[in-house]
Amino acid sequence: MSEDSLTIVNAEGQELHFADKVWSGTMPVLDGHFTVDFVPGSTSVQVRFSESFSVRFEPERAKDRSICLSFDGDDFRAVEGPGLQNVEYTRSTVEATGENMQYEVGISTGTRTYLEVTGSGESRVRYERDGKKGYFTAQDAPFTVVLRDRDQQEPLDTMEFSAGETCTIRIRDGVPSFVR
Repeated sequence: MSEDSLTIVNAEGQELHFADKVWSGTMPVLDGHFTVDFVPGSTSVQVRFSESFSVRFEPERAKDRSICLSFDGDDFRAVEGPGLQNVEYTRSTVEATGENMQYEVGISTGTRTYLEVTGSGESRVRYERDGKKGYFTAQDAPFTVVLRDRDQQEPLDTMEFSAGETCTIRIRDGVPSFVR
């Protein structure tokens, strides 16, 4: 396979393969979309999915590049950073695993305000949205959650968490805030 290659498998077991900037496979093109960006390189593609899906990919050379996968809907979620070995998405969760990760997770709820989560070294990180709350947990190392406004350079709020601790985010009218 080429340097920029991956396979995506949805909840129904259908596959999309990406190699040499070409998509192939059995997954149909439907509604909703996500974008896959490879860094370094400038490959960016959009693929449309049904309402019910999970996306799982295991890049061959995850330690050698950064990967960002995001999709739209009620939430925008993106994960990027070297050391990612597997990222799994559903409509309500995103989970990343890897070794010596240097990751950044972006979470938006459709407003100008968004969350930026950063950490390193974890073997597993997970975000879950349940109604009007969101939960972020990192298994093996501390992480930082920053609440930002797209129009301001300085963070609105920042919290630091220990390994295994859960950050709880309240979402009212699409605006996230920390539960303290």
